[in-house]
Amino acid sequence: MDLVRQEHEQSASSLKQHQVAGYAYNTKLERWIVSRGVRPVDLARESGYSRQHLVRVRAGRMEPTRRCMKAIIVACRRLARVRVKAGDLFDLG
Repeated sequence: MDLVRQEHEQSASSLKQHQVAGYAYNTKLERWIVSRGVRPVDLARESGYSRQHLVRVRAGRMEPTRRCMKAIIVACRRLARVRVKAGDLFDLG
């Protein structure tokens, strides 16, 4: 039982280290999603990409393809009903 508790505490500690200023991940996409109140499950449904795939993109562990970026941008436009550009969601430099 103690081993399970230690693993849980390590996971919680690891998650806290990844949280920056209230965001789970410090990427433009994550900040935009949180600031607009977009649910990740809705973004996955609208974009056609899995939640797991989007977590990797949101966390900055994976560079999205142009096709993926376009799908995310279109999905964000639909969900937030605002004009969204690639530079609003991704570091293009």
